[in-house]
Amino acid sequence: MKPKMPVITLALVGALGFGGMTLHDKIASNEGYADVAIQPVPGDKCTIANGITTYADGTPVRCGDTITKKQALKELMHHVSVTEKAFVDSLPDVELSSEEYVEYVDFVFQFGIGNWCRSSMRKYLLSGDYVAACSVLPEYRSVRKKDCSKRENQCGRGQDCRGVWDRQVDRYRICMIANGVTPDPTIRKSEPCP
Repeated sequence: MKPKMPVITLALVGALGFGGMTLHDKIASNEGYADVAIQPVPGDKCTIANGITTYADGTPVRCGDTITKKQALKELMHHVSVTEKAFVDSLPDVELSSEEYVEYVDFVFQFGIGNWCRSSMRKYLLSGDYVAACSVLPEYRSVRKKDCSKRENQCGRGQDCRGVWDRQVDRYRICMIANGVTPDPTIRKSEPCP
């Protein structure tokens, strides 16, 4: 089991990076980059840069908007900072490993603080049941009521949401291993599309 420390401490350490990678780097890598706003999955909000759906000033992103790399970095820094603060505030007196911290903040960046605060993951962490919190991660696998773990929603035209599922599988595995538990081998990433 990986050592744990208070989330507020991890927030301070995170600014320096975990194993050479900052939280911003991790989220940017997971989200990908688009200098022109796109709709990543049919029915989803338009996103720009590294998964940004609203600008720092609160203006919603519109499909077709453009952004420079410099602006994108500024937006990412703002949004990660806001996400991280909300996450830390949601877990008073909770200790996590650095691996769990990064994965859960990444989750909040993707799914939002509202979903996080209503989740059983947060409730389990507040009660100290770390493994139960990890085991809930694969349940967050849907986009617009489409189950992204199902093959028919992974490779069809306009239905590709396998990235949502694969990201959850990665989070689940990292979280379980950080808690000294072997991940369930039946929870695995998508097969490549033909």
